[in-house]
Amino acid sequence: MPEPVTARPTICLNMIVRNEAHIVREALDSVAPYINSWAIVDTGSDDGTQDLIRNRMADLGIPGELHERPWVNFGHNRTEALTLAQGNGDYIWAMDADDILVGTPDFSQFSADIIWLRCGDDSCIFWRAQLFRNGIPVRWVGATHEYAEWDGPRTEARLEGEYRIEDRQLSVRNLSGQKFARDRDLLLAEVERNPRDARSVIYLALSYFCLGDYANARKWYARRVELGGWEEEVYYAMYRLAESMANLDESWPDVQDAYLKAWEFRPTRAEPLYAIAHRYRIEQRYHLGYQFAKRAAEIPLPAEDIIDIRADIYAWRALDEQAVCASWIGKQAETFTLCRRLLARPDLPETDRQRIAENRDLGVPTMLEAASSHPDAVAQSLLANPGEPEIAISLIAGPDLASTEHTLNTFVHCCTDISRVGRFLVLDGGLSAKDRALLAQHYHFLEFLDPGNGPNDHLAHLYQHIDARFWLHLGEGWQFFAPEHLITRLTAVLQAEPHVFQVAINYTDAAKLTGTSAPETAVRRTAETGRYLLTGAITTGPAMFDTTRLARAGGIPGTHPITKLERPAAAAGLHSASLDEVLCVTDRAEEPLPAVVTTGRKRCRARFEKIFNVSLHRSGTKSVHELLLRSGIPSIHWPNIFRDVNYEEQVAGHENDRLYVATTLAPVINAVKAVNDVPIPGLYDVLDSIYPNSAFILMFRNPLDWVRSVRVHVGNRDLDPFERVQYWRYLPDQPASLRGIDDAALYSAYVTHHQDVLTYFGDRENCLFLGLQQPQAGEKICAFLGLPPAELGRVDVSIRIG
Repeated sequence: MPEPVTARPTICLNMIVRNEAHIVREALDSVAPYINSWAIVDTGSDDGTQDLIRNRMADLGIPGELHERPWVNFGHNRTEALTLAQGNGDYIWAMDADDILVGTPDFSQFSADIIWLRCGDDSCIFWRAQLFRNGIPVRWVGATHEYAEWDGPRTEARLEGEYRIEDRQLSVRNLSGQKFARDRDLLLAEVERNPRDARSVIYLALSYFCLGDYANARKWYARRVELGGWEEEVYYAMYRLAESMANLDESWPDVQDAYLKAWEFRPTRAEPLYAIAHRYRIEQRYHLGYQFAKRAAEIPLPAEDIIDIRADIYAWRALDEQAVCASWIGKQAETFTLCRRLLARPDLPETDRQRIAENRDLGVPTMLEAASSHPDAVAQSLLANPGEPEIAISLIAGPDLASTEHTLNTFVHCCTDISRVGRFLVLDGGLSAKDRALLAQHYHFLEFLDPGNGPNDHLAHLYQHIDARFWLHLGEGWQFFAPEHLITRLTAVLQAEPHVFQVAINYTDAAKLTGTSAPETAVRRTAETGRYLLTGAITTGPAMFDTTRLARAGGIPGTHPITKLERPAAAAGLHSASLDEVLCVTDRAEEPLPAVVTTGRKRCRARFEKIFNVSLHRSGTKSVHELLLRSGIPSIHWPNIFRDVNYEEQVAGHENDRLYVATTLAPVINAVKAVNDVPIPGLYDVLDSIYPNSAFILMFRNPLDWVRSVRVHVGNRDLDPFERVQYWRYLPDQPASLRGIDDAALYSAYVTHHQDVLTYFGDRENCLFLGLQQPQAGEKICAFLGLPPAELGRVDVSIRIG
């Protein structure tokens, strides 16, 4: 009887390998922090796998033994390896060479004989017995797709936690392209020997399915259902039977019936209902799709199941289907709520995040309408129950009474924790006496202030009347549409970030809907803050200030624009943050300057929200900029200083943080239509994520001429911060200048940039790749952007281009 383990268990790594030199080191490195010894069996490598393992484990300081044995089959050789590992630790950990450990499991305490580990990836998980207490007689069964088996009753447990074993599918067997064909042949032989071997039957069906032979997959999945036995495996066979029928294009009523039988057999599994919802959504039968998706989304992740659980369906895909179908059947408010719920998830793939953000914005008109009525009950409660003196809100009421009422109504409806507010100040920015009296009558909780020295002094004048620590300024003419604990979230960000003095409500300080949500890699979060991110620019839209920290930066700068705070704030070690999405829009914002040009009676408009010229500098960026300006496109070239703010100073020290650079430049990007030159070329992927409805232009010139042009332009001086963003993406060691960089390295950087951009955008229609010397290059740019034809002029003609 094995002795019980009372302290942190020692673990022996156990593997069988053959010609795994290309992958085994990553596997060893991933588990090294958790093992104390190793026993690995090589079954005939001729690529140096044996020495690589010995040398790597020696470097890691982990003792162990490498054995060499002839190959028989997976069950035999893995059992043999397990036997050779006995006595080398409290537990033996069986791993494949192309598996890696992702995350941080807690191996501090075990008590069970058999430990099941979570395997798979973000989309699909399964559980497998892989850790065995030393001395437990375990054997591996099966010529392929082997599984562990043991005699007698044994204690079993799952190892929960933030980790998974990920199969990279990189073994020689996987890379050969013959894996499933060989498995099929082995398993056919097994089934011939034992027709009632349920495990061989289901893996035979799987092999056929993976080979695309859905007719035989259908046959053998049906056979597995007939055999009965383990209920979860029977369910899985029923589900894959339906999948096989769908792939064979069998009649939809029969396919749907097969899915429903699988779900009826195991109603704790959502995959069959999701498959039906997906089919109905594709066929635009949205009412049916909604019903099946909603039911699938209500099913929690099955806690006891171990076979191929589509974790992404339970986490977000079913909700996503429900949200899309809801939008098509008039349930816009539900779509909005579901999309926001999805966007809050940390595991949402970035490729889906922006699509879902766009779907969320489709529901905003409905939400604005719902929030536009006068909030009678809340208004009365605010008067009767004064909130916290440390929280104050202000807004500016201009001469348009309706605009001010919209701000008040929508904010009071949407700020679900408004009861925390102690003061609500309104600066009179041009109200008539009658309108001011009406506001006072309808919103008894308001305190009115006279305008001070005029429009340029409004914010500074308000600041002088704020005695609360947390001051939320709503500006003028904003409308809110998202129910949210705004006070709690904003104050929580300021409490979590001691060097933040301002938190914007809108991501990228946007004034209108952008269809974006901050990438998960950029955000921070706590339970109270939700998702938020640090930014490098002062916010001009609705934002909360920590007035204690604001005072350290010198307070609001009088009649100067608030952006003048950037330098004193930076000098005081302070910066800004924002929430992760757009939660309000303004009816005062200038219409985005239309990219239009009038020629006679014809008016043409560019078809993209933004235009980014991602050509490396000295590749015609100024020429494209001039073309855009001539065509009526608000464009900026080399956005280092904009509206008296030096953005290169803001970027310095953060050149490798591309998301930081992009969000720092948000005030510039939001104010114009097109941006050219450094640092834009180094940010193409981040900009595509933040501004998904944008055009990207990549100009190409002779790389040798480009190198000569750069040598003249940059010379021996140090690279400026924007240039460092571009060059450090492609040059190793982050050079301060190009003095020590040879021409071959510059040539390679130029070519790599173009290859990377082309690979990233692929065949998408929002990226134009064009040679500077191509005939009618200007006309092609204009056609791409939906503008009248124009020539591409040449700037810096002293340098030969193309």
